[in-house]
Amino acid sequence: VPRNGKILDAACAFGGLLGLLDRDNFQTYGIDISKYALEKARKTTKAKLTQGDLNTKLPYKNNYFDAVFALDILEHVESPHRFLLELGRILKKGGILFMQTPNINSFFEKIYKKRWFAYSDKTHLHLFNRKSLQFLLEKSGFFVFCNQTISAPFPHFLRSLFKNTDIGGNLWVVAKKI
Repeated sequence: VPRNGKILDAACAFGGLLGLLDRDNFQTYGIDISKYALEKARKTTKAKLTQGDLNTKLPYKNNYFDAVFALDILEHVESPHRFLLELGRILKKGGILFMQTPNINSFFEKIYKKRWFAYSDKTHLHLFNRKSLQFLLEKSGFFVFCNQTISAPFPHFLRSLFKNTDIGGNLWVVAKKI
């Protein structure tokens, strides 16, 4: 991502990530459906914040952003494909998408079954594994160059073993708009 590049945090919540990006002098933008979250975010970041619904056309110009973060949001949107197409519209060619979402093939899903957090969250509409997420991203105009699972509560040596498997707790993807 170029110095002083434009970065959007889609579903920015309280703005923690944006606050970190501000430190490196990126031009930061955030969008969230929650007015309350955006009020809190204004205390954390200098980003240009917008209240908006990620299930609709986003209020940004075509080819505007150098990077977009979509962390823990894909599982909540009505149409993941339509959402990814919209992110592709606002990203510049070669722009980078950073994404995290729960992994339905997670080790934790196998242990907790119906009590697994991703099932118990009533706002989760879609769940993915590494292959299905990569397929969807490619169908949406992205080239995936990092597709791993992450498992935060495990010691580092176990996390490093899990990252290239399909059993980590969350999917972590970095993709480029083609």
